[in-house]
Amino acid sequence: MALNDLISELQKNTFVMEPTIEGKVVRAVLQLMDDKNSEVQNLAVKCLTPLVKQMKEDYLVEMINRLDEYTTQTKNEELRGIASVSLKTVIASVKTGQGPIVCARIIPKLLRNIQNDNSTYEMEMDTLDILSEILTRFGTQITVENQTDIQNALLPLLHHARPAIRKRTIVAIGCLVVHTNDGLFQQLFVYLLEGLCSDSGSSEKQRTFIQCTSVLSRRSTARLGKHLSDLVPIIISFTKRSEEDDEMREICLQTLESFVYRCPTEISLFVPELIQLALEYIKYDPNFAGDDDEDEDLENEDEDMSGDEDDEYDDIADYSDDDDDMSWKVRRSSTKVLYAIIETRLDLLQQLYETVAPVLISRFKEREESVRSDVLHTFIVLLRQTNTAGERGDEYKVLGKLGSLNFDGINALPSEKPDGSAVKLD
Repeated sequence: MALNDLISELQKNTFVMEPTIEGKVVRAVLQLMDDKNSEVQNLAVKCLTPLVKQMKEDYLVEMINRLDEYTTQTKNEELRGIASVSLKTVIASVKTGQGPIVCARIIPKLLRNIQNDNSTYEMEMDTLDILSEILTRFGTQITVENQTDIQNALLPLLHHARPAIRKRTIVAIGCLVVHTNDGLFQQLFVYLLEGLCSDSGSSEKQRTFIQCTSVLSRRSTARLGKHLSDLVPIIISFTKRSEEDDEMREICLQTLESFVYRCPTEISLFVPELIQLALEYIKYDPNFAGDDDEDEDLENEDEDMSGDEDDEYDDIADYSDDDDDMSWKVRRSSTKVLYAIIETRLDLLQQLYETVAPVLISRFKEREESVRSDVLHTFIVLLRQTNTAGERGDEYKVLGKLGSLNFDGINALPSEKPDGSAVKLD
C-alpha cells in the first residue's frame, strides 16, 4: 500500500522530501482521512507523525486549517472524530520551535468552537481535549493575551450542564494554570471562591468548583497554599452540611486529602479539625441498621468483642441493600485523609495513636472490602511511622501508646467473604 511505503520512507533518517511534491503529499494524506476504508483512514493518521517533522511552515499551516475544517463540520461525524485525533497527533509531533505557529493558528479556532452555541457535545469534548494537549505541549510559548482569552473561555464551562464537559474543563484549567501569571491565578481563585460562596449555586456546580481547587493544589501548589485559610473552612462546611449528598462529601474529603499532601505547611492549622472530621465520617454508614457503639469514647473502650465472632457477616444481614448507596466512598475518602495526615505529620504520632489508632482498629469490621483494605493499610502506615519515630529517638514514647491499644477489634477481621473465597488485601 502506498501509505505504508510513504510511512516507511518518512521514518528514515536520510529521507528528505522534495519541495515540489511536499504540498501534494500533504493534501493527499489529508484527503485519505475521508476514505471509506477505516484502515486507510488510520494509516493516514499514522502518517502524520513522521510527516509533520518534514513539513515546512506553510504546509503545516495548511494542514492545521484543513483539520480544523474537518473538526467543525457536522455532516460526517466519523471524519470529525478522525480529524480531532489528527490534530492531537500534529500537536504532539511538531518540533518545539514551531510551537508559536501552532498556537497562533489553533488556539483562536479552539476558542471559537468553545464559545459557539451551535457546537455539538462531541465537538466541545474534542475541543477541550485538544486545548489541554496544546497547553501541555506549548504552555510556556502561549502569550499572556492568549492565556487570558483561554481562561475567560473556560470559566463559563464550569457551569455546563454536562458533567463530562465540566470535567474536561477542569483538566484544561489545570494545564493552563501551570503557566499563568499571579494576576490570572488570582482572578481564577476569586471566581472559584465566589462560586463556592454563592447561595444560588447548585450542588453540582459547587462540586465542580471544589474539584477545580483540588486540581489547583496539584498543579499550582505554592499559589493555592496562600489561600487555604479562606478555602479549607468552606470545604469543611460543605462536608458537614451536605445532607444525603454523599458525592459532595466524597469530593470534599478527596480535596482535603490533596491539600494535606500538597500544602502540608499551610494546612497545619486545620489538621486537628481534619482529623476529627475524618474520624466522624470513617464511621459514616446511614444505611447500616446494626447497633453501633462507636460514638462512645474509644480511647477507654474495654468491652469484650468476642461475642461478634459467632458470625463475621451478621452485620450484613441488617444492611439495607441499596444500589445507590455511596456511603462507602465517604468512608474510604475519610480513611485516605487519615492516611495522608499520618504520612505527613510525624510530629503528631503520639496524638494519632491516642485518637486515630483506636478508631482504625474498630473499623477492622468494615463491611465493604475495599474500604476495609484502606483501613488496614492506614493502620500499617501508622506502624511504619513508629519505626521512623524510633530513628528519631522517640520510640519509647510512641511504643508506650502502642502498648496501650485495645486490639480486640482485630477479631472482627473476616477470613472469608460470604461466597467462601479468601479475603485479600490489594
